[in-house]
Amino acid sequence: MFTENQLFSPGSNVDKVGVGILARMGPRESSQWRFQLLYSNLSTRGGIAQIDKLSDTDIHVRFNHIQHQGALGVGREVSRTFYKKIRLLAAFDARLAYAYGRYEKWKDFVRYDTLNMSYTTFRYTKETVPGMYSRVISAQALPSIGVRLPLRKIALTAETGLMINMSYGRYQGSVSRTAQSDMDITGLIHRFILTYSL
Repeated sequence: MFTENQLFSPGSNVDKVGVGILARMGPRESSQWRFQLLYSNLSTRGGIAQIDKLSDTDIHVRFNHIQHQGALGVGREVSRTFYKKIRLLAAFDARLAYAYGRYEKWKDFVRYDTLNMSYTTFRYTKETVPGMYSRVISAQALPSIGVRLPLRKIALTAETGLMINMSYGRYQGSVSRTAQSDMDITGLIHRFILTYSL
């Protein structure tokens, strides 16, 4: 079992967190194949698209894009003993992923305090926008390095690496439909893996 967190550039307003199952197979501990199944949630927070006024309250309207992604992957891992039981490893994984997304309309109710010259968000609402969705197919390559600590039947592993993502998506808006292909090599990932030896 493992968790995966992808970091994006500051200010991008994107969060991605995933959980999955990983199996390692091979006759030697120093060189093994690994297979993985991953589910992740990708959230992109949009900027303020509209500001409405209600008495002393501003209503900030924004659209957020929420994607649910499933991925299936295979990879190769090599490791060497570093100190006592601690092993250093390098791995390369290839994955195919499919994501379905929807759009949410958020309303932040913000009140301006004239005495303290400050804004206070006192409540918000959200609703799914009907008729707006996305479908994205991705091919991903993940080179990574890490460290593993074996403990009898279980092992703890921490990895960090680069996410190379090539995707093609179709996006249905309120009045139009668009298609977009993209290649991104700026994503940094962190994985924490708990394995059990049978």
